[in-house]
Amino acid sequence: INEAGGLDVQGVKRPIEFVALDDNSELDSCIRHYDNLMNNEKVDLILPPWGNIANINVAQLANRYQYPILHTSVFSQKIVDLNLPFVFTVTPQPKVMASALVSYLVDSGVKNIAVVYNDDLYSLENYANFKLALNKSKIKIVKDGSISSNGSNTIKIIKDIQQTQPDAFIAFADYYSNLSIVNESKSLKFNPSIFYLGAHSSYPNFAKLIGNNVEGILGMSILSKKNPNAKKFFEDFIGKQGKEADTFFSVSTFASLEILQASVKKVGLNHAALRDYISTNTHKTIMGEVKFSNN
Repeated sequence: INEAGGLDVQGVKRPIEFVALDDNSELDSCIRHYDNLMNNEKVDLILPPWGNIANINVAQLANRYQYPILHTSVFSQKIVDLNLPFVFTVTPQPKVMASALVSYLVDSGVKNIAVVYNDDLYSLENYANFKLALNKSKIKIVKDGSISSNGSNTIKIIKDIQQTQPDAFIAFADYYSNLSIVNESKSLKFNPSIFYLGAHSSYPNFAKLIGNNVEGILGMSILSKKNPNAKKFFEDFIGKQGKEADTFFSVSTFASLEILQASVKKVGLNHAALRDYISTNTHKTIMGEVKFSNN
């Protein structure tokens, strides 16, 4: 943007000063940095942090100071249920994704499934939303179980699931659990018709680590690399970052910046005007058309 003269603010180009602060993955530091940026530094715009807990807390802070914020690297229904007028979630959240997954399973003729999950907030919340969506179908869970993040019980659980011969296998688990699931499933020759691993399978390095085992694995994604409209984004990402983009959070993050850039061009930097414009308009993005419904 700066190479093109700056951010277009209602027809006037203004160079961007980008401020990035390290919170050392500490929530208190994260909140303190954002509080200072909004309350003391009075920055024009803010971008979201990384992770569910940080995003949920910063969302409430941004709403208090009436800063419009477009969240991307968060996957928790809790941020939606807060129903905060200045808070927008660009990445589809658990209820939406769970409903889409169940619809896919129904359309695929699935009758019974097996599910594994970690005992953490991310996994349990997503599994809970999935079960709610599943209640509207005739699909039965024939086996489920908690899987350890260190992989210590993976092979036992996969063996137990294998005996039930499910039509589909669903995992709500972390990155390393998913790697363990793939490796143990291969060793046991467990290969159901549908093998779903959630968001982490969209990371390029995940596919590289499991090699040819990637074939047949389904995951959570927003934009296919085969989409002709996405070609430039994925090529530019490699050119700028020197590595491939994932098809989930990277896509929604880019889309959020498209929305913010277009909104500032239209209504300027007034926070209330930005909130109203983002809330009431349909936005053209790399994800397609985006319209917010809870603001």
